[in-house]
Amino acid sequence: MKHMRFAALSGAVLLFALAGCERTPRAADAQVDETADAFVERINKEMTALSRESSAAGFTQATYITPDTELLASKANERYLEYFTRAVEEAKRYEGRELSRETARSIELLKLDVPAPAPKDPAKREELTQLLTRLDAMYGSSARVRPRSRRLHQERGITNSR
Repeated sequence: MKHMRFAALSGAVLLFALAGCERTPRAADAQVDETADAFVERINKEMTALSRESSAAGFTQATYITPDTELLASKANERYLEYFTRAVEEAKRYEGRELSRETARSIELLKLDVPAPAPKDPAKREELTQLLTRLDAMYGSSARVRPRSRRLHQERGITNSR
């Protein structure tokens, strides 16, 4: 009975997460003559929505570590990374232009926020997000296990004498 409730909860979370997904516009859909201020406003709005989705999927995956929640978190992170990398590429069209201090700062922070760009190849990006999500799950599922060195010290009677 408990397993059935958990399966139902996981299914409900999956349906809820997928129902909330919305397609983000492609760079080709963005106006070519978009001002830098409009670009920053659009990026902030769209990244906020994607960040919420990614955070919710990540929280669910960290709370209920299952293959289903790993998939949800991985797909949400994949969408976020794809959009983020594309936004950084779009931001380059404003280099060398006269911008307000706030807009220039926002664009610079966007470009500096990426330690390493996500792969442009969708298969490689998918593999990256699956690997990162799996590592999170492995860490989360083993967080309650005592480290090996502490167990060895306790078995040998070694303690910190302070």
